[in-house]
Amino acid sequence: MIDNDKKIKDYIERESDRYATANTYFLDNIFLNRSEKVEVELWFQFPSTTLLITFCLCVIYNIFYHVSLTMIIAIPLFIDYTLGVINWHFNLKNTLRLFYLTIGHKYILWILTLVTIASLIYFKYYIYAAVVLLGKLGLFTLVSPSLWTYALWSRKYKMHAKYAYFKRALLI
Repeated sequence: MIDNDKKIKDYIERESDRYATANTYFLDNIFLNRSEKVEVELWFQFPSTTLLITFCLCVIYNIFYHVSLTMIIAIPLFIDYTLGVINWHFNLKNTLRLFYLTIGHKYILWILTLVTIASLIYFKYYIYAAVVLLGKLGLFTLVSPSLWTYALWSRKYKMHAKYAYFKRALLI
């Protein structure tokens, strides 16, 4: 009886460790090398980066041609979700590299963010300017539909979406 309890306890411990490892992604994980980690991050952050870019473009457009708040919010979310679906189902490795070497580069994104904020402040759109800054600092990841979708779709693999991507990338 004691042997059986120990086996059950060991099994539970092994399974909980396996589950925790598979469903928690750390940047210093031992399963991927440096270039694989970069590839996974580029893939994972692509839709939310486009969310920020699209939001900046929408609020800049709003300065000159009035657009409803619903459209300012809906257009970036729709593009984020659409690109997230495409990103999940197709191997866009080369496209992502090109994107992050051009408009998605961190310096270009900061320039876009600062120009957008300066324009919004100049035209007295202070709330939009604050939202753009918070979005650049990472707040948009909370509302990114693609990240929510990735989490749902990765349940099929019983692992974190970043691990699921890499597992799928090996199979493609």
